[in-house]
Amino acid sequence: MGSNGLLLSAIIPVSRMSGKFGNLSTWLKEASKFPIKIIFVHDVQDDLTGVELKNIVSGMDLENVLILEERFGNPGEARNFGIKSIESRWFTFWDSDDLPNLENIFLCLERFPTAEILIGSFETENESGEVSTFKIEENLADHLLRNPGIWRIVFKAELQDKIVFPNLRMAEDQIAISNIGIFNYELKSCDTIFYRYFTNFPGQLTSNKEALNDLFNAVKVSKLNLKNHSSVNSLFAYGLYTKQLLTGLKMGSTRLKLQMIMHIAYSFFPFKTSYLRKVTKAFIWNLRVWMIYEKK
Repeated sequence: MGSNGLLLSAIIPVSRMSGKFGNLSTWLKEASKFPIKIIFVHDVQDDLTGVELKNIVSGMDLENVLILEERFGNPGEARNFGIKSIESRWFTFWDSDDLPNLENIFLCLERFPTAEILIGSFETENESGEVSTFKIEENLADHLLRNPGIWRIVFKAELQDKIVFPNLRMAEDQIAISNIGIFNYELKSCDTIFYRYFTNFPGQLTSNKEALNDLFNAVKVSKLNLKNHSSVNSLFAYGLYTKQLLTGLKMGSTRLKLQMIMHIAYSFFPFKTSYLRKVTKAFIWNLRVWMIYEKK
């Protein structure tokens, strides 16, 4: 543990959450049982969210809670701000509208004390209450490509200065994971559920067409960083880059789709055999992983 007895710090960006703190209240009630520091980074965008958050926290028996307030405009910058307040052996990043499983996370931390990065299994729940479970199996790279959400990844404190998020509303966690070269570190995985992620709920950035437009900037940032990797990290970086392209083509506005198509076209000229080969391989990898998980 850290010198203060804390094992884990959780950094949680909060923005425009007024009236939507149900899941947060649920897991906060259990937090006092664990050696955890909770760092809320309130991106001030309205008058009610901060008041409600403070009322929830003050009504619970929680000693190690910090609420930081500033105007950021994106979760990437908010997370960078929160990293500075880590005081524990490990740290992680959660969303304010989801459900982390504290017991499973801490059991895994105790099981692999020498690891540098821990990755847990997860669940998703849609607006109809249907729950899908995604357990880590043999191929960790496939599993991470299928859903590279940073919310079920825990990092050793020594990596605190290496993780930097771009100031984006979309894919900022994918870029941060890719840039550290995640496969350079001692990775351990747990097949227990670390996290339940809620999908297709009102107010989420993934359902916000304006926020989705940030994917074009994310793609440009990802492409610039492709050359900084080698071996398996290069393959994974290309996989995430291609995943962002596919997401923009599938979910984006007409303008975003055109931007993605133009980006791909311009990236091929002057003709670059290496880029074409790696992107094609990454497209096939994304398709294969999608087909595997769709069958489950």
